[in-house]
Amino acid sequence: MTRAEGRDAVLVALLSLAASHAAHFLLFSGGATYEFCQYGEIARNLLEGKGLTTQVFWPGELAVLAAAGKGSPEYALPMSRYPLSALWTALWLPLGGGGDYGRALSGMVGAALWAAAVRVFLGRLWGARAGLWAAAFWALNPVVTAGYALEGYVEPLYGAAVLWILWRLVTGGRPMEAFLLGAAAQGLHGSFIVVAPAFAAAAAAMDRARWRSAAALLGGAFVMGAAWSAVLSLGASAAPPLLLWNLMDGALTGRLPAMSYAVPSWSAFASLPAAAALLFKAWRQLNGTLADLPALWGIELLVPAAVLGFVQAQGAARRAAFVAGAALAWALTVFSFLTHERLVFLGYRYFVWSSPLVAAAAAAALLERWDRGRGWRLAGAACLALQLQQSVWLYASRRLEGDASRAAPVESLPELDAVRRLVPAGATVLTNMPAQVAWYARRRAVALPHEAAGAFPLRELHRASFLLLSMDGAGEPRNHAAWLSLLRPEREALLLRLGYAPLWRSGTALLAGPRL
Repeated sequence: MTRAEGRDAVLVALLSLAASHAAHFLLFSGGATYEFCQYGEIARNLLEGKGLTTQVFWPGELAVLAAAGKGSPEYALPMSRYPLSALWTALWLPLGGGGDYGRALSGMVGAALWAAAVRVFLGRLWGARAGLWAAAFWALNPVVTAGYALEGYVEPLYGAAVLWILWRLVTGGRPMEAFLLGAAAQGLHGSFIVVAPAFAAAAAAMDRARWRSAAALLGGAFVMGAAWSAVLSLGASAAPPLLLWNLMDGALTGRLPAMSYAVPSWSAFASLPAAAALLFKAWRQLNGTLADLPALWGIELLVPAAVLGFVQAQGAARRAAFVAGAALAWALTVFSFLTHERLVFLGYRYFVWSSPLVAAAAAAALLERWDRGRGWRLAGAACLALQLQQSVWLYASRRLEGDASRAAPVESLPELDAVRRLVPAGATVLTNMPAQVAWYARRRAVALPHEAAGAFPLRELHRASFLLLSMDGAGEPRNHAAWLSLLRPEREALLLRLGYAPLWRSGTALLAGPRL
């Protein structure tokens, strides 16, 4: 790294940290996402000497554990989380005081490293000035600093790793470095195994001399994925059928088949109607994603300039655009068959790794044309002004959205206080906000199954003797309409039939204990 690269990287990292800290203090209202709270809980368990474990379970995970003869452990290795991301969270959690700020700090530092990676790696491809402008934009992008960095998603650090991988694949490097980068990316984000073959194949197709590094990258991802699956299977846990759950989602079942207490089988697809349902799901989701893609991640106003930047790209920049484009096209195709997850404000998180390239290509195109005449300067200034006002609006809308959705921080919710007061330590809570119960109330928690009848095996076999229902946005009430009808006092008879009796209730939440 040159001195100029190092200086610029530090500056944009500090800019990103300043922006994310401002967003944290002005906009943050607590751990509203599953990822924020569960990674925080896993990190805390690790720091307290309990290992890389969790007390948060999906019903389907408990079914898999029971089928594997693992029973219903109090703590288990996280079946749906990534080990290196958990370790990264544990690194920063104590430095931030062990609470919400410490949990958010890992995302904010990850976002700062992502901005620095934009400057260093994309600057080497599109030029130092373009890299600096793109990195400055990325450091201030509200979708990153007020979104991914604060909501607990693993994308910021993973995005930095992908940029390093892309640069290495198109400029050359030792196979061992590519192997380690592939393993690291897979350890940070389990979806890397989906795009790794496309990265490797496209890089080797562009330059056959790169085939060793491409193969090493792919090997690193597969070794890390296989190693983590082996750890899960051999430890007090089990390797979950993540691929099968993803394929079933929206094709053979409703949303999130892991919410059902059942072990899925590949025989579910052994019929023409099932295969047709999967193909129709893929077609529907692919077209939905293509329609949404130009307006994602707060960069849509840069897209016209980015098109010019990609067209004029030469040398390593052109190779990078080809490799990233091939990987993105492959990911769009494969993920159309899997779980469809377009997050409010954040967009499609499985593709966000590609978005800094749009900023870099746009910056290169605008800078190259700036001196061509007044018309180009006016066009460039208009593009930047429109993008700036949109970023300001996104920060403002984030503030409005947060105020509208929650009157108090998640940690201060009355229902979580009721859990802390009324549920004994060591008990298990069946709830629509399991990660929040584990993170804020320190109780073992199981996510609600799709149907109320699914509570019986969870209560009898997995000790889910308490029930918490909440209308707060952190509990994703839209996914639990049938359950939340139990909040009405006239539905108490059904609650009693399920084996629960009310302990505490408010207008928007209910805590029930075992029926005596």
